[in-house]
Formats: sequence, C-alpha cells, structure tokens
Amino acid sequence: LSGPEGSGRTAILHALADRLAQPGYRGPLAGAQVVRILAERLIQADEVLILRQILEDAASLDGPVVVAVDDLEVALGFGAKDRINVG
Repeated sequence: LSGPEGSGRTAILHALADRLAQPGYRGPLAGAQVVRILAERLIQADEVLILRQILEDAASLDGPVVVAVDDLEVALGFGAKDRINVG
C-alpha cells in the first residue's frame, strides 16, 4: 500500500487482517496470516539480520503469509514526507 501520511495505510492493513481472519472468507487469500513489520525495527544496527529473522519467523507460520512493512519510507531513509512520493 502506498499513500501520504495519514491516508489510512495501516488501517487498511488491519482491515485486511480482520477480513482474512473471518471464518466465512473464501477469497484468494483465505487462510493467510498478516505479518506487520514496523519500519523502526529495520532501522536498528543490523537491518539485514533483523529482516531475515522476521521473514524466517513468517515462513514458519502455517499457510500463506502476507508480509507488510509499515512506513517503509522510514526504513529506506526517506524521512521527509514532502521529498518522496511512494506510489
């Protein structure tokens, strides 16, 4: 998902997770779990190691997994929202 700050990207991610968790959902992502990675975790000392651990943890879950990095522009170092258009 992409959009400006405050546009509801995180809310949409939560809505997706809620929808996928509903017992009657039979869409293409039925049974998938949503893993939300906070960008702040990727800004730590060893980003590659942290991301590898997160992805390994996600891969160990049963069934399909949707992995989303929340506020990816922060992790990539694009801190100034007026300097980047992620979309």
